[in-house]
Amino acid sequence: TTRRQPRSAIAMENPQSSVRRWASPSLKLSSLPLRPSTLSALIRRGFNNAIDVESSKAAGGVSNLAAELGCSLAKAASMAREVEGAVRAVSAVPQSPRQKHSYGGPSETRHNSPHTIGLFTDPNPPSAASITAASILSRSEQSRTGRMSQGARHVVTFCQAIDSLLGGGIARSELTEVVGAPGVGKTQLSMQLCVDARLPRRFGGVEGEAVYIDSEGSFSPERCETMAEALVSHVRGAAERRRNAVLAGTGRAQHKNLPPLVPEWFNPETILDGIHVYRVHDETAQASVIRSLPSFLTQRENLGTPVKVVVIDSIAFHFRCAPANSDYKARTRQLTSLAAYLSDLAANYDLAVVAINQMTTKIGVGMGGGADVSSTDGDSRLLPALGESWAHSTTT
Repeated sequence: TTRRQPRSAIAMENPQSSVRRWASPSLKLSSLPLRPSTLSALIRRGFNNAIDVESSKAAGGVSNLAAELGCSLAKAASMAREVEGAVRAVSAVPQSPRQKHSYGGPSETRHNSPHTIGLFTDPNPPSAASITAASILSRSEQSRTGRMSQGARHVVTFCQAIDSLLGGGIARSELTEVVGAPGVGKTQLSMQLCVDARLPRRFGGVEGEAVYIDSEGSFSPERCETMAEALVSHVRGAAERRRNAVLAGTGRAQHKNLPPLVPEWFNPETILDGIHVYRVHDETAQASVIRSLPSFLTQRENLGTPVKVVVIDSIAFHFRCAPANSDYKARTRQLTSLAAYLSDLAANYDLAVVAINQMTTKIGVGMGGGADVSSTDGDSRLLPALGESWAHSTTT
């Protein structure tokens, strides 16, 4: 079944339909008390919000929903009833006073506001929850000024060419895509970023923790330990050289101005303790882990050990392994939603999100067929996977 317009548009054009009566456009399926099998089946087909299910029914009944889900009419009807029941159950829960603040108000905070864009949203947001462009600009400047005053703006890679190219390293508050052919070192760079996230602020680091979402099973704790040992050795050597230079009179002569030594906690074991690895085996598990990150990030920040780097290695693996008869449009919707979610996550928690992507061979490309990343002959070339929709969703 080919849909002529977005599900949300159908809902808005039919204000008297059942969609409008109970399904809020911002109510995520992942926030509902659904069975894991139901949630998995819906997310796999690109259904992210409760309104997606009802608008699909509104567009062509249960038969349309069944066609989009690739299941029987009875199964589609059962899942639709389960979603509607879950929405009604959630809507019946009374709101706390904290949930009555409007977006952009003076009492808004990042973790408890019900209208945080892209993260946790109120099932029944006010109809006029808006914010002016001037307010957005002011908040953006304040956030940027605050981050710059706190220390390093980027997560260094210790690769001079990359750090110079990116203006100091991987930018925080942004979604960065790393693309390359097999064997060029994408996973090595991913693990290096997780290790470098632990670098103390006094040495130009962000002194945070890291999350590594492993979709390919390529994370190597042994290699990560080697990197951690090398980083500690490098930092201790640099600190000692700076201290000796001051003592020799080549720098400041006052002992009170001696450069600080490496903190005691900075050792390979502590570095590895600050890297949290999630192994995901399909795209549904990957999406579920990503969408559960806000609660984990909030928990770590409350403990005084905020996460500063989130790496997904790789974002493309499970999507490229999808069955041949899978819905391409549903996959595109899911990827676009995922990219927007990751961008919001990076901005709201001031961390660097790094998505590792793979390469694909495009056959029969003419002179105007796209950027020539690595041309093999006149009729084919290597291009980043996942298509242009994903490419336009990333910051760097």
